[in-house]
Amino acid sequence: MTADPAATMNSMVQQVSAVEHDVPVYDVATMEQPVQDSMARQRFAMTMLGAFAGFAMILAAIGIYGVMSFLVTQGTAVIAIRVALGARRESILTLVFRQGMGLACLGIVAELAGALGLTRLMNSLLFGVKRPIRLRFSRFWFCCSWSSYPHAWFARGGPCASIP
Repeated sequence: MTADPAATMNSMVQQVSAVEHDVPVYDVATMEQPVQDSMARQRFAMTMLGAFAGFAMILAAIGIYGVMSFLVTQGTAVIAIRVALGARRESILTLVFRQGMGLACLGIVAELAGALGLTRLMNSLLFGVKRPIRLRFSRFWFCCSWSSYPHAWFARGGPCASIP
């Protein structure tokens, strides 16, 4: 059983004061405190890196949503022609999903390849970072692909709404 470091420090200060009243005892700390103080800058940098990474994820999701919106808007004429030629609603929605999600998946694959390629660089820059866990990359993929769905899914409320 280990003793509480704070209680041990207080006991040591009392013992020194009991032996020598004139000896000042100051800056008494456990070894954890200087180590944590020395890591404060790195901890702050990692916190900021995480915050900026989260902000980048939000911007990526907004960008993917914007691309999906642009694709659906540009495809309005194609959708109208297909409807005029007798296309069914399911085939139009499949077309919108296939085009949008194909482009989104292409972008996600490129982003994951870049992330995996830069992992070695990040490992050399950051102390104590392990190799990337697949869960982290799968979370990134899930967030990016999920942000592609809303506009493609709700496109039927726009140009696909009047499809019989």
